[in-house]
Amino acid sequence: MEVISMQTMQVKDCTFTQDYTNNTLVIHAAIRATVDDDDFQNFQKRLDEHDKIEALQSQLDAEKAKNQAALNRKMQQSGDDPYAAMLAEQELQKFQQNVQYAAVIRKDFADFVDQRAGVVPADIYGRMALLDLCTGSDLFQRDINKAMEIAPKDPLYYTISALQALRQEDYYGAEALADQALRLDKRYWPSYYVRAIAKGFRGSTRKAIADCDTALKRGGESHRYVMLYRAKLERIFVGRHNYENFTTPEYQEIVDDAIHGFYRDMDQIKHKNKR
Repeated sequence: MEVISMQTMQVKDCTFTQDYTNNTLVIHAAIRATVDDDDFQNFQKRLDEHDKIEALQSQLDAEKAKNQAALNRKMQQSGDDPYAAMLAEQELQKFQQNVQYAAVIRKDFADFVDQRAGVVPADIYGRMALLDLCTGSDLFQRDINKAMEIAPKDPLYYTISALQALRQEDYYGAEALADQALRLDKRYWPSYYVRAIAKGFRGSTRKAIADCDTALKRGGESHRYVMLYRAKLERIFVGRHNYENFTTPEYQEIVDDAIHGFYRDMDQIKHKNKR
């Protein structure tokens, strides 16, 4: 038998008897005990202290959770996540081996996002959005919106959205998105490059050449796909007022080159917000 008491009990005497009632064994215990009132006060004091410690611990846990949330937001906005960077490097190697791995790579990123409960840098969602464009996934808009939500002042994600508009042959929409990116950073060469593609696709070759030259001058000269597109523009520009349209296969090739190039060069073209 266990006796639970708020006070300290000292058993002085205990006797037991037993009998059978209605075929049931019944045990009777007669217990004489004393209670220490002074110890009860000490026990109550310890309970009060325990409650106070629990309250302080709850407050500390809440503060830790708040601080962790702030640290998570800071990490997302700065992009300084070594584990995300390591994963991105591993997946880039797969992509360079074969772009057909795009769906598998996207799943690896999605698993990482799930493990982190969505707390990842914006460029992880940006990479996923580019992979969505590679595979034709209908998750593109969700992924690019997440990237924009984390880094609303980064022109990269508006530029990636412009690529999606190009994929849908919405050339004026692509230009508008590239313009929006350039309002965030007027020197951002990927936006000039994508706007040059949009202008070239709708037949404004001279303006496309001007934008492409600006892209080359401001950083795109070291990227092969920009040089290749500039060469195509030079080829189709046959006179001061005469233009030759791109063929449908050329549309696909140019947009694919841009998407693949942006994915491979993500670390180089990620925009660093100015302090």
